[in-house]
Amino acid sequence: MLADFSAGHVSSDGGLLFLRLLDSSLGLTRKFSLCFRDRRNPDAIEHTVHELNAQRILGLAVGYEDLNDHDRLRHDPVLANVAGKTDPLGQNRRDPAQRGKPRAGVRGYLMKDTPIIGIMAVIDRILAGHIAISDRQASLLIRQATGENRKIDDPAAELNSLSDRELQVLEALGKGLNNHQIADILGVSPKTVGTYKTRLMEKTSIHTTSELARHAQRRLGLAD
Repeated sequence: MLADFSAGHVSSDGGLLFLRLLDSSLGLTRKFSLCFRDRRNPDAIEHTVHELNAQRILGLAVGYEDLNDHDRLRHDPVLANVAGKTDPLGQNRRDPAQRGKPRAGVRGYLMKDTPIIGIMAVIDRILAGHIAISDRQASLLIRQATGENRKIDDPAAELNSLSDRELQVLEALGKGLNNHQIADILGVSPKTVGTYKTRLMEKTSIHTTSELARHAQRRLGLAD
């Protein structure tokens, strides 16, 4: 038996094609996009307001509630096609570094408690063509890159580095719940729960779900 995984461009979201037919009939995303006034420089635009809205709305419809999911989904040719892109493989993007990524991705990252002045600063940097993150997120990334986040003898510091949603998922894992059960409780999709589990593993340097569950029990005092 020979297993070959070099299938080229593959998507697991074939249901989007049916949603595109429905959206074409109802005109939902196009009508919704008329509610926005686009003040961007027309000469610098690669993604129209309608394409951006279609990407987000159709992504939600197939279970991608987390906006961060689109940094991976931007490589999906099916999503690009149903969102209205005529170049679903992204081979004709203006920026050579973006070729092969047909959809819009993440250009900035903010923590929920970022003050308004910090939000405006990040927006200004993105509009100037840069990638921008908040000061707190920069600190977390530096700690992760240098291995400081791996100090398992400092539970308080580790828990402080997690978002509210990551803490909720960690606690649920510690209670023995699976992805579907956690998704039902949090009102998100199992795919989104899987994304949070991946982030938790990266931040804790743990590689299996069972280890992560035991780690949660120790950190959160859930062990019997």
